[in-house]
Order: sequence, then C-alpha cells, then structure tokens
Amino acid sequence: MLRIRVFTALLATPALAFLVLTSGCSKEDKNKDGSNENKEGTSTQQTKLPKTEVPSTGTGTLTGVVLVEGTPPPPEDYSAREDWKKNSDKDECNKGDTKSFTWRVGPGGGLGNVVVWVAPPASNQYFKVPAADKRNWPEEVAIDQPHCAFEPHVLVLYPSHFDLKANKQVPTGQKFKIKNSAPMAHNTNYGGGPDNPSINHKLAPKEEKEVLIRKDTKPIEFKCNIHPWMNAHAWAFDHPYAAVTDEKGNFTIKDAPAGADVNIMYWHESFGNSPKKLETAPKQIKANEDNKVEIKVPAK
Repeated sequence: MLRIRVFTALLATPALAFLVLTSGCSKEDKNKDGSNENKEGTSTQQTKLPKTEVPSTGTGTLTGVVLVEGTPPPPEDYSAREDWKKNSDKDECNKGDTKSFTWRVGPGGGLGNVVVWVAPPASNQYFKVPAADKRNWPEEVAIDQPHCAFEPHVLVLYPSHFDLKANKQVPTGQKFKIKNSAPMAHNTNYGGGPDNPSINHKLAPKEEKEVLIRKDTKPIEFKCNIHPWMNAHAWAFDHPYAAVTDEKGNFTIKDAPAGADVNIMYWHESFGNSPKKLETAPKQIKANEDNKVEIKVPAK
C-alpha cells in the first residue's frame, strides 16, 4: 500500500454579504434572456483546451481506501442550532440526518465523501474516452433534498468529453437533476468556476428539474438558503475516471487509462477549492490489474 500525509471565502464587505444572502431565496438568478438556465455557449475552457491525447495502451482498475489521520472534530448536530429550532420546517427536518457530513468516519478510520480521480499529467492533455457502449458511468445523476440535507453530500459528474476533431468539449448525454422529494419547499443554489456561475432554483414540494453543469476545475457547491445549514459538493469532469469514497473510505475506478503517465488526485471538503495529488502513487496504472492505493487526509 502506498502512503501519503496529507474555503471558506470571506465576504469582503457587509454590503456584499447582504446581497448574497438576500438573493438566495427572494428570487432566482437570471440570464439576460430572463431564464435561469446555465446556457450552452462560448466557455472560458474553449480558450485553453487540451490538444494531445494521453497515449494509454489499455485499462486497469484503481481501488483504494482514504483514511483520516488524527482525530477529526465531532460532527455538528444541526438540530441544536437556533435557526433550526426557529425554522417552521423543523419537525420535518428532524426526520432526516441532523448532523454535518464533513467528517464521516467509518470503522478503521475510513473517510467518506472524498473524491478520487485520475488526471492527465499536463493541462494540454486529455483522455480519449471509449465508445459509448463501453461506458461505466451513469446516464442520470441526481441530488435530492428529502428532509433538510442534500443527498448525496458529494457526487461526481461527467457532463462532457473533449473531442479532438471538433476541438471542443462535447456533451456526453449524462443528465443531472436537482430534486425536492420533501413535503416542503427548498431551493437549490449552486455555483463553481467561471463556467458554472451561481444559479438559484426554487423547488416546490415533490418537484425536480434537469439542469446543466459544465466541466469544472473546482468543486461546485450546493446550498439551500431556506435551510442555511444545508450544503453539498460536486466535481464535474470531462472523463468518467472518478469516484466518491463510501462510508468506509473505499473507492473503485474502473477502466482507468493504463500504460501512460497520469496523476492520481483527491479532494475532501476540508481542502476548500484545492485538490491534492498523491505524490507517492505510481506514474502509470497497470493494465488488467487491480491497482491499489492508500490515501491519508489529516483531521482539521
């Protein structure tokens, strides 16, 4: 096993803080045409697209475990918060998970909700994704709000892949939906980098919407301003070689590109916007093998 030791952006002014908080629930963010969808169009990524395919010679499986190093703080119990107690939906909120999802540690120190992925070694490189009939990624991904927490808390998306002939990102066809299966209203306010600007959708009870997320280089954060303790995170890639650790800290990435230099990256909520690279990992994934790694995340 290989070992390694391993955001909150403060608002600059009270006035800016007021604008952010009041815009969350009072109205939805709009585009110039009056809609609130993240429209397809010229992307900042299109000026820095990769040009060279990573020359893999096969595929292999990457598996491993992420362990917490040290003693993390105990999960906050949101039901003890004053805004929870005063919220008109508190009875319904109490039916769900009332604790923070940041540090979910399983038996043996396995850390859940960590994103692990394979990345090209250089920014001008890309993975050529196999034909659609060989894909191992879900055609639909959803995030729900059944009570007063997002489920799942962390997820990965595969909205597009790079097409060399077209010289741009092209959609994979994967659908992403935001849902509200709760009996009360929620809103889903999310945003990431420049290609995923902040958008706010109000969701009536039992309502769901299909929305557009683009590939991003930073985590996309989800919030509900009606219930301000709620949050979740997503990473959107242009390849399917990514996974989220389960409650025991385990992950599996199938059909990862083998025989070529790659980086193994990982991210936990405590990192803010900055993912880490597994420095001691082998440069290449071996074809037709189960390549195992161990990652350690320091408790904060």
